[in-house]
Amino acid sequence: MNRRRIFWPIVAFAAMAPQVHAAEAERLLVYKVERISPAEAPALDGALSEPVWRDKATITALRNFLGPLTGELPTQRSEFTLLTDGSKLYLGATFHEQDMASVRFNPAADPFWNDCIELYFDPAHDGSQHIQLVVDCGGRKWWHKQYDKGYGWWDDSAWYVLANWAAAGARQADSWTIEIALDCKSFGIDPAPGKLCRFNACRFRLGSSPQEFSAWGFDSISHQKAMQTWGHLIFGAPGERMKGLTVGPQDVARLYPKLGERVVEVATDRGFEVFSQQGQKSVSFADLAAAVMQRLGAQRRAAREALTAPEAQAEAAGLGELEMQAAALTQEAEAKDLTLGLYDRLADRAGKLGEQYDALGWRARLRGLVAGANQGRP
Repeated sequence: MNRRRIFWPIVAFAAMAPQVHAAEAERLLVYKVERISPAEAPALDGALSEPVWRDKATITALRNFLGPLTGELPTQRSEFTLLTDGSKLYLGATFHEQDMASVRFNPAADPFWNDCIELYFDPAHDGSQHIQLVVDCGGRKWWHKQYDKGYGWWDDSAWYVLANWAAAGARQADSWTIEIALDCKSFGIDPAPGKLCRFNACRFRLGSSPQEFSAWGFDSISHQKAMQTWGHLIFGAPGERMKGLTVGPQDVARLYPKLGERVVEVATDRGFEVFSQQGQKSVSFADLAAAVMQRLGAQRRAAREALTAPEAQAEAAGLGELEMQAAALTQEAEAKDLTLGLYDRLADRAGKLGEQYDALGWRARLRGLVAGANQGRP
């Protein structure tokens, strides 16, 4: 077991564009953990072959948070499923890979230098504990825990011995899989119905080119480690089927007993459920995409208008490439099968493209002002 902290190389990071449909809204990531009987508990071989893993809710909405692919959907899909039998928390994950030969695994290296997953837990859902688990594609483990009792973060050195968990990995022709079983008591997780735990799921493709670092929740500063961006696990009751079960007002009230001025949005298959003091409303990805493109259209028109002045023609050369990107985005926005990931990518790209149109327009206007000033000289 290696207790070293992970320090990832510093790379360029482009901040995620603000959400156009509700700039004040907070994205709420929620996963409802299904309760199984102890008799259904999977054997820990990494293969996910047991019936208990079938037809369950999955976490798939990971996005890249580092490097040149920041903000993009990962090129390879990841699927995380969590279950509990009331004593243990089980995680089964599938990582699709078009080039299995590129998957990096060196048994002599620490797990976090191989293709691996990273999991984060805030067991009591109160921000007082920070558990980090790493499991590589060979099933090897690394773990770390910190706690904060009000006077800063400290390593919980005793937990390195007390943590009770196991992992196994397996390979298929076009994917690799991981199975994990952790003892809830030793992790401080209460899996009783209705209880909460903050959680984040990440995947690192170190053998790919370019490398991909994706996570369920992240920000532009602390990336995947930012606890305020992590998702929320809500534990279900025995016999309660979680796949397809939507997040309702009672769940939001559980997470935020006092909603106050907060506006939260929860992703569904077709859009968002938005919760606020005004109640609950539904908004579709199609409507949101239309609003995104409407804003981009206004920025395009303003830039083209600024370029009509003779003095601004020198800037017109940059318009062609932007117009090609805008046309491609328009096609994406009109797609009938928009998902959360596709919508987020569209919103991010449209935001960045709009900034380029704004910059082009301002340069054109500046040229006009300078030309006018020069003409007024004696």
